[in-house]
Amino acid sequence: MNKIRPKPIFIHALFKTGSSFLWSQFRQNKNYHCYYEPFHHFLLEIDKDFENKFIKRDTIFGKEHTKESHYLTEYAGLIRDGKVGLPFFKRDFIVERYCDNNDSADVKVYIDALIANAGEKRTVFQFNRSSLRIKWFKSNYPDSLHIYLLRNPRDQWESYVSKARKNRRIFVAYDLMIAGKNQKSDYFRKLADYVPLINFHDADFNAEIKFFQTLSDKYIDEDKYFIFYYIWLLAFLENCRYADVVIDMNSISEDIRYRRRLTELLQTYGINDALFGDAQMPIYNTHSLPPEVMRNIEITVQRIGLNLISNATLAKMKENVSIIAKNYLYDEKIAGTPAIIDRTEKINRLLIELNQALVKSSEDNTFYKRKCQVLLKRIGDLEKIYKSKTYKIGKVITDPVRKIRDALKCILN
Repeated sequence: MNKIRPKPIFIHALFKTGSSFLWSQFRQNKNYHCYYEPFHHFLLEIDKDFENKFIKRDTIFGKEHTKESHYLTEYAGLIRDGKVGLPFFKRDFIVERYCDNNDSADVKVYIDALIANAGEKRTVFQFNRSSLRIKWFKSNYPDSLHIYLLRNPRDQWESYVSKARKNRRIFVAYDLMIAGKNQKSDYFRKLADYVPLINFHDADFNAEIKFFQTLSDKYIDEDKYFIFYYIWLLAFLENCRYADVVIDMNSISEDIRYRRRLTELLQTYGINDALFGDAQMPIYNTHSLPPEVMRNIEITVQRIGLNLISNATLAKMKENVSIIAKNYLYDEKIAGTPAIIDRTEKINRLLIELNQALVKSSEDNTFYKRKCQVLLKRIGDLEKIYKSKTYKIGKVITDPVRKIRDALKCILN
């Protein structure tokens, strides 16, 4: 008689929320088969030499969170001799379908292959690119456990900033990429009214990341925090609706009673491991932006985000996670949609910054120069739009959002 396979555990989280820590805690129990970031772009390049290949490229795949083996060891059974890339894994899983909750048979085939590869062990997935796809995961794996990890947004943002200061701008770059590539979706359409978003594609995904890292330097901190918090809030709202368990990682670090209650709750799902014994989430006493600036951005974004869901859904969400919602949602009445911000100044600032960067770039850096030139040409077209008589007659006639998208169309391909 075949044994009944244990139901998988899906961990959904944004970057810098303690998800790698939780993954490593599960991994210490040999009854689990724990996949690290199944939508990670490195899986496009994985091959039999992955242990040397990725440690050399990026120390993230060292042993910061694991004492025994490489982060990607659990994928080894799926790697084909002489082949590059994981079977069934597609590039558009990473960002282009970041908020796609439609029927995705190819994603289902990929996830099912990972579960099958785990054998009789209980599969644990640690995702950092699934938070706005939780509805799809819950629908396709309804009997599995779906956990969402939440962190105080200001501390999470400061972790992004601290990494960027060490020349690791990958997290901010991913925010720009996610928002830019999904700006026409229902989730991100409103964001494009407040912050310039750019959709850029390159045949080489690593080159694409490099482009968005360069672009991230040209945004002011307020705009970057606006984009970050927008993604944070949408993910928070979405997972409060669909996740089985929402874990506040700050409370895990600070409140032993909360940790005890959570441990008891997870036991009802067959998880008897001591997962949070040494959990310590860094807390920042100061932040890179003034508190009043962050607060104003948060209130503005909440006005946008809460208008994307019905009052009944919001009430049900607050009922399900009342304590967490109270910690992170403002009490002020924030109904109504804020006025659209005139982005002329922001676009012009980007243009000036990119021009300066292009001048300073070295002659032999052909990639950098080529990408900046493409972007500069398209943003340059925006100046003509803003100076046009039609635009001056009235914004109702000339929608700057539509014009910006039209001007950047070639970057889509």
